[in-house]
Amino acid sequence: MEPRSDDLCNRWSWCRGGGYPWHSVNNPFGKQEAQFPTSTSWTYEGGVKSSLLDGRATLNASVFYNDVSKGHQISYNAALFEYEIVALDYKSYGFEVEGRTLITDEITLIGGVGYTEAKLKDLDENNLLNAKSGNYVPNVPQWTGNIGLEYFASAERIGIDNGDIYASAVYQYTDKRPSDVRNSFDLESYGIVNARLGWKNDKVEIYAFANNLLDKRYEAFGSFYTRDIQVVKAGLGRTIGFGTSFRF
Repeated sequence: MEPRSDDLCNRWSWCRGGGYPWHSVNNPFGKQEAQFPTSTSWTYEGGVKSSLLDGRATLNASVFYNDVSKGHQISYNAALFEYEIVALDYKSYGFEVEGRTLITDEITLIGGVGYTEAKLKDLDENNLLNAKSGNYVPNVPQWTGNIGLEYFASAERIGIDNGDIYASAVYQYTDKRPSDVRNSFDLESYGIVNARLGWKNDKVEIYAFANNLLDKRYEAFGSFYTRDIQVVKAGLGRTIGFGTSFRF
């Protein structure tokens, strides 16, 4: 007996199982809800890792290519006034470069940049989504980047006999990207700052964090309702919290 596609997805990482939409549209009318299919992909990646300046710096780079069949995308259905999951073929390729270097024995400069080209392909010209082959995949930025500083030192500097203290602040940039499969409009580019402060030893870690420290109100999601109505969802504002972890 041939294994079901969902069974294969439990064994391999090259596919994502199919399923049903979040909201039932047909069931109240006694009709079976349509299932979206399993998504499969071929992924190719290569890269290099290097150590420089007698181990005080590292530089890593990679390139990738993905060929996705029936990839799951979210689209607004104006006839049903509902968001639905649609299965579309697309390809993506690009590169990533990241590095870090010690400025002093306790302070490290970190940074990275990435580029992704992701486009839909093999679409029927008369599809109901009004999407076209060559359209960009929604919410995938072409450029991303980050730069920041990390501080790491013995906790003796603040009078604690064991463990280490650390702090970091990182600026993350996200390029503009299309809002939907129709490429109706672009979501604006944005940058946020994340920070973290903590103490840890071999068994315990205690930390505080602040994500989106400057409370940037960025566009996280967008949708085309009508020619005159375009909507966006604001990203999560400043989030501050505390946490701890234990190792056994």
